[in-house]
Amino acid sequence: MSKNIIVILLLSIGARSYSQQDESIISLDYALAPSGDDQLDYNKKQIKLTYPIKFGDFSFKNSLYAAAHQYSYNDLSTEIQYDTDTYYKLTYQPEINYQWTNDFGVFGFADIGISSTLEEKLDSNGFILNYGAGISLSLKKTILKNIELGLAYNTIFGEQQFTPLVKANFQLSEAFSLQAGFPLSKLAYKINNRQTLSLQHLYSGNLFNDYASGEMVEMQQVSTSLDYNLMLDTHWGIHFSAGYFHKNNIQLHSEKTTIQSYSNPGMTFSTGFQFKL
Repeated sequence: MSKNIIVILLLSIGARSYSQQDESIISLDYALAPSGDDQLDYNKKQIKLTYPIKFGDFSFKNSLYAAAHQYSYNDLSTEIQYDTDTYYKLTYQPEINYQWTNDFGVFGFADIGISSTLEEKLDSNGFILNYGAGISLSLKKTILKNIELGLAYNTIFGEQQFTPLVKANFQLSEAFSLQAGFPLSKLAYKINNRQTLSLQHLYSGNLFNDYASGEMVEMQQVSTSLDYNLMLDTHWGIHFSAGYFHKNNIQLHSEKTTIQSYSNPGMTFSTGFQFKL
């Protein structure tokens, strides 16, 4: 296995979901994927700061996101551990929502910043711009509470391309809710006012510039995870998550040519805390 493949295996998503109604002002997370058949250890640290503003029918969110992905490879034949480069994503994520009527609204968002190793002077390949827009429809008198439909230009499949955005929120009962759609689906159970258990299925991807090799790195993942969230008080909460990567595809590109590709599913674990209004 080449060093370039080792560097990027199990790269975790930093991509943004669309029109997320996330109340968190501060969130800090740590993710770990232990070594499997390929003896690759992976961890990710990320922080996100969000400042929401509301003016009448308009609501705005300004978010700053930072993540660092680190890897090491354990060669069992030589019993040597190889440390790899760190991949960074530093982005500004604005979002705007306009409630046109009580039942109809529109939204738009962007993900603007740097996605690279930061080892050399930045060029155009080290910058990333994802964006999208859509509509929302409220259906308050049914178990289907609202629908969001849109289109985004993002890195969910590694290479930037247009993808659909679909989200349908169902209130199945007082305790159970369901978000069905793409790229995220989630079944949540409200244990009580402080505890929530959810099963999530997520499509994710990313695109990085590796200055050391002069190559672009594409990642695609499909994961399922079980997440437990506990609110410690009115504002502070923690979560613990365990899941599995059904699909974890990596490709290295030099210009338009695929140099190497790799796939390695495996377990993943994460924990973190958040502060909410």
